[in-house]
Amino acid sequence: MYEFLGEDTTLDKLDEFQKNKVQWLQDNVQYSETTKRTYWEIININFHDYEKERKRDLYDFGKDEIISVINSIIYTSIKTNISLISIVSSYINWAIEHEYKKGENPCRDIDKTEIMKNRAEIVKRKYITLREFFKLLNNLKCSDIDKMLLVLARYGVKSQSVGTIKWNQVDRDNMILNLENNAKLPIDDRFLTYLDRAYKCEMYDYKTSTLNYVDYGYILKVSDKTDSDKLGRDTIYTRVNAIFRNNGMQKISLTDLYHSRQYDFLFDILRKNKDVTYNDVRNVLMMFFGESTPARAQYLKERFTLMSDYLPDLINNT
Repeated sequence: MYEFLGEDTTLDKLDEFQKNKVQWLQDNVQYSETTKRTYWEIININFHDYEKERKRDLYDFGKDEIISVINSIIYTSIKTNISLISIVSSYINWAIEHEYKKGENPCRDIDKTEIMKNRAEIVKRKYITLREFFKLLNNLKCSDIDKMLLVLARYGVKSQSVGTIKWNQVDRDNMILNLENNAKLPIDDRFLTYLDRAYKCEMYDYKTSTLNYVDYGYILKVSDKTDSDKLGRDTIYTRVNAIFRNNGMQKISLTDLYHSRQYDFLFDILRKNKDVTYNDVRNVLMMFFGESTPARAQYLKERFTLMSDYLPDLINNT
């Protein structure tokens, strides 16, 4: 049972949102195991983070929310993105049939011309240059711990790892942030400036309360009101949402910040060599993961090619 999940994923490791998708696929006996596997990966990769952020299952998303999520998936063809409507619609129909959801299926009202109609603008918003990032950061009203959360993501730390980075992983002599698997991310003076501010940050006055921080050796200190010694992933998502909501700004995802760091290095190579090869991509991935797989290199190469096509001005900028 549940062979489509693969060998490394078991039901007890999934949250309720994911378990609902598993049950939907298991109930659809007309789907082959290959189809189930494909649909599981598509839904889990592209929608699960949004469910956790909004604390609602996909079947409770409205029409505009579904369109927004699908339009955020920019590294596939428009035809593929349109096909996602059918997959999501199938899941919501199942939820209605099993009385998880009341009302009609919002996918029925989606005009397919709304999918990716502003593709160029969407692509451009996915890359936040360091200049744009630090300008945004300087204008944010939040604690230096919250700012450092964003800095870690913008310098290449994945969202599930930002809460686990310790002070001793920062090598100031070699200007490197050491990660697992011998991955080494370059840092600079701006990174260290915000790191030092975070180190000195012991409390922050919000409008409604004062937050006192406790240092357990992790860069992202925790509140004295929590029992954990480090930030969990759900808390990180909550903090990011609060940062942008409290500043009246459209949220920038940690994933976009993380990918932007990869694009930094690839744009540097493109400006210098007038081309980016697979070997260049593999070298960048080695910095982030300590290794590079063909699939990962292919995916990054395709994403960067699309990005550079839509942002030609960055190729000539220093």
